Amino acid sequence: MSLSATLVRSPSLLQQHELETAVCRALCCDLAALENLDLGAEKSGAASEGYLSQCGSMTVKAVVKGRPHTLHLFVKRENTKEVVEGLEAFQREGLFYESVLPHLDKAWNNVKAAESDEHAASRVGAAAFLGTDSVVVMEDLTRRGYKAISDWQWNDIPYQTVQQTLRALARLHASSLVAERVCGVDLAAEVPELMEENFLTRRPGIVGRRIFDVASDLVAQYILPRIFSRLKVPQTAFELRRLQDLTRDIWTEMDLPKLREREAVRAISNGDVWPNNVLVRHDSQGQVAHAIVVDFQMVHLGPPALDVAMFLRTSMRRAHRQRNEESLVREYHDDLVRFCQQRGLDLSKDFGWEDFKASLARVEPVARGIACAYNPMIRGNEAEMEETFKESAARSAMLLESAARADMILRWMESDEAYLELMIEIVEDVLGLPASASTKQ
Repeated sequence: MSLSATLVRSPSLLQQHELETAVCRALCCDLAALENLDLGAEKSGAASEGYLSQCGSMTVKAVVKGRPHTLHLFVKRENTKEVVEGLEAFQREGLFYESVLPHLDKAWNNVKAAESDEHAASRVGAAAFLGTDSVVVMEDLTRRGYKAISDWQWNDIPYQTVQQTLRALARLHASSLVAERVCGVDLAAEVPELMEENFLTRRPGIVGRRIFDVASDLVAQYILPRIFSRLKVPQTAFELRRLQDLTRDIWTEMDLPKLREREAVRAISNGDVWPNNVLVRHDSQGQVAHAIVVDFQMVHLGPPALDVAMFLRTSMRRAHRQRNEESLVREYHDDLVRFCQQRGLDLSKDFGWEDFKASLARVEPVARGIACAYNPMIRGNEAEMEETFKESAARSAMLLESAARADMILRWMESDEAYLELMIEIVEDVLGLPASASTKQ
């Protein structure tokens, strides 16, 4: 079929062969089966300076063997001029969409959905995306009613939203386990890059773990001294140095290769599960009925428990998490076991409840470190962060330089008491200290 002869106009977001590829993959058909393509609405969103890709959405109507289809596609194209040197997140994401996701979708769809939740999940697949070679083409989930989580920076995310997000993770992890153990796919062999790198070391060279070194320096040198008098610990120089050493020691434990060696169960994990990377859909009563995890720039093969622990620590304040964590984690594990059983995989021998709790305990140092590195920035002044990320030099400095990162956070603490209280809570939680009486939870 000649694509140019059937399109109303030429697309600007995709080359013609890229659109052909995306449509054929979405509809699971050969190019010869396409009888007609009609390009409808298209919206471009040129990348702001400092971001890694150019984005936009488009609607495509296709006819395959006499049957009409409407596709809503979200396009994410690498903008190489804006990529910070050594940052290869886009290529990693594309590798996932191209080489891993087809296996996950095949494994997930290897059963007839029995519940309404799975009916919804089966329509969008294990991770809801398509992939091409040089551009990521995804289903535009916003047109299916999915929205970002709102007002999460300062408020506790509702229990039901966290529950549905963990269920989305269970679908992702289950599809990976079924692909390997039932379908016989060796993901580590097919995509070795997912084992050679992990989300902490995905930036080669000096960027590497530097973002976590910065967080460690920031807490030890700036935050602890500022709040030392408010912590329930002896007010001595020795005690301050002890807390600073404890803070820095957190990052020495963040060694995922060693964690993997001790894990009997290894699965495809998102690696960047925080509230900004979750989309939710509400039912007619306004309740969260379904959630999807997006953005696989840090995807890796590793312990499923790390995704769970990371989301709990970046989405919930300490008191709320402590009240609800056990029930949420239990529900996640029940979902994981159920999804696997429905697809012919029994996890009881090597990943029962006690096994999963032990895995959670092993990844806890990593989850604590992630929370301490992420939270100061993601919960800060939104307007200032937006301006910073528009300018490449400022963005790079924030990632690489302790002073640039610390100065911004210190300004937020001086201007916003609520932010300072949140930082106190995060540091107390990371160090295992009792909550201060003044800390708002």
